Amino acid sequence: MSDDYCLRMERVSKTFSGVPALTNVDFRVKKGEVAALVGENGAGKSTLMKILSGVYKYGEYGGGIFINGGEAKFSSPSDAENAGVSMIYQELSPFLDMSIAENIYMGNYPTNFGGVHWAKLYDMSKKLLETLGLDYDVKMTLRRLGASQQQLVSIARALARDSAILVFDEPTSSLTNSETRNLFGIIKNLRDSGKSVVYISHKLDEIFAVADRINVLRDGENAGEFETGRCEAKDIIKSMIGRDISQMYPVNKAKKGAVVMEVKNLTVGHPYVPDKKLIDGIDFSVREGEILGLVGLVGSGRTEILNSIFGSHKGNHSHELILEGKKTEIKNPYEARNARMALITENRRFNGIVGIMGIDTNITLPYLKSVQRSFVIDKRKEAGTAAKYVEELRIKCSSVKMRLEYLSGGNQQKVVFSKWLNTSPRILLMDEPTRGVDVGSKVEIYEIMNKLAESGIAIVWASSEMPEILAVSDRILVLYGGTIKGQFSRGEADQEKILALASGVN
Repeated sequence: MSDDYCLRMERVSKTFSGVPALTNVDFRVKKGEVAALVGENGAGKSTLMKILSGVYKYGEYGGGIFINGGEAKFSSPSDAENAGVSMIYQELSPFLDMSIAENIYMGNYPTNFGGVHWAKLYDMSKKLLETLGLDYDVKMTLRRLGASQQQLVSIARALARDSAILVFDEPTSSLTNSETRNLFGIIKNLRDSGKSVVYISHKLDEIFAVADRINVLRDGENAGEFETGRCEAKDIIKSMIGRDISQMYPVNKAKKGAVVMEVKNLTVGHPYVPDKKLIDGIDFSVREGEILGLVGLVGSGRTEILNSIFGSHKGNHSHELILEGKKTEIKNPYEARNARMALITENRRFNGIVGIMGIDTNITLPYLKSVQRSFVIDKRKEAGTAAKYVEELRIKCSSVKMRLEYLSGGNQQKVVFSKWLNTSPRILLMDEPTRGVDVGSKVEIYEIMNKLAESGIAIVWASSEMPEILAVSDRILVLYGGTIKGQFSRGEADQEKILALASGVN
């Protein structure tokens, strides 16, 4: 094999309880190259990277890892880091009450007479952040930064180790568009300086923007390798899911009925700034069979709108809510569910699922009455209910008792859909329902949305992905600064108009 390859993983295999997760996978990265790793949720990307990063020890998998020609036998993540492999994970695990500088150089502080050389630590951290185009007070605790800023500090920490191989796992999941562009510039600079970069993302536009080569996994096996300039998105998608997608964005053809929900003068206060409003007196309505999209930049108020309506927003808020012609007051999610309303939250791991519980328990948890018999859960009925949704939504699992933490992200999201469908909602609120979900699962979610609309359910959803919000929504509300700046029907909307309004341009 050519010495140009800084990293080679050869015939890597891994099983869990006898079920293969990886089968003879080959993966390689050249010096000074950005190699993308793509595949559906459950394709084996995370398992492969956990092997590379030492989470799964040498001897717990088949095959080998070779760095600069020599075989690597990692017993821990620290072994991988010492060998020049750094991971930037999608799920952050920072030390929130320590300073930015301490987070960046954790475990590698400069010392002076046996103690931490604080002046040097702060100076090193400031200079490193400047190379990333960041101007943070490095003495400030990480807790004071937003999620996207914390993600950038996590990237800085990996760069501080001067690693030869950097693995970015969905690094833009918490970043704004401008921060994403900045990150791409950083990655290209790393490549040009001779670093090897592995880039994992479900967003194919990102892959084509930053990667030199694309490696595809499907069902734990190699499914294709492409040079970025010699392939199209459809080639990657076909390799990922094993079939052509005839229609990426199926159109909602449901007939629109009567107004199901009307929201008047919705106002949401800032939790920490008494006189500031996150949402300032907006009005809107949605009809049965309609898919209403909410679009806006970070901080526009999309999440606050959905949570306020559902009764799950913790801050001060007020509005008049009319459901099917009747004025209704909802103070909490319990009352929302009883009003036949459902909410699919932005972060399923935080407040959408119980990972240590089974699929059956998660699906029936919001509405135990549906499987209850004399104040006791009917386990057979619970399993039967779960089995129905597993079949209808094509949830990939070994059994309905399988713990959710072992499912892929796309299948976890289908369980979230299932648990709310089991409550027979009339109104479905969704906040970023396709975030962290692969292309194949996204299409299935769009199809689920259309089927629900055809059954008469009114859908209000928020998404940061402009192509899907434009293609899937029947009507779009554009938010800026907590107000509605514009409204478009499907045929009227285009990306340029929406971005102008979402940026505050009249």
